[in-house]
Amino acid sequence: MGRWPPGILDGLSRFEGPVLAVCGEADDLAPPESVERTLGDLKLDYHLAVVAGAGHLFEQKQREVGEKVAAFFAETLRKQANVALSPI
Repeated sequence: MGRWPPGILDGLSRFEGPVLAVCGEADDLAPPESVERTLGDLKLDYHLAVVAGAGHLFEQKQREVGEKVAAFFAETLRKQANVALSPI
């Protein structure tokens, strides 16, 4: 991911919420190691989900991608609900 033009990740670096990055295990455009390094460098609250056997377009793995996204949203919403219900 070091091939990004300067400044392209500036908006993402200012985001304060949880971030989900979904990568294919065999992604040659955004390999999981590169994505993880970039998100870590941006100091984001991120979760990296890697889809086994998938490339950049998640060939034949769309259901697995959807399941990873749904699980991330469910966990994020559960955490936020627990915070909202905590006594002040």
